[in-house]
Amino acid sequence: MELSYKLPLMDTIAADNGIGTGTVSNIIDEWKKRVQDSDYESIRELSVFCKKQGMTLNALASCIRLNNYIQSLGANANESTLESLIANLDNYPSVTQQS
Repeated sequence: MELSYKLPLMDTIAADNGIGTGTVSNIIDEWKKRVQDSDYESIRELSVFCKKQGMTLNALASCIRLNNYIQSLGANANESTLESLIANLDNYPSVTQQS
């Protein structure tokens, strides 16, 4: 952000909140530090990957929950084994087809 654009905005924020511009600057600097210390870039990359795959973050979360559930049942199988299991489930008639 350009300094000439940043200063009037900081003055306005400071005046609106009854604090000094130095305090506003310190708050912004602290926020930037916390963002840099976070895993922001990894989350961003994950979001971009999901978007390219046509998957929402909610769908990804659902897949992670399903994976965790399968592993909690004792499945230590690798991904290809689990894919094979799911594909084989299609060979069994559903409950509604049996009646």
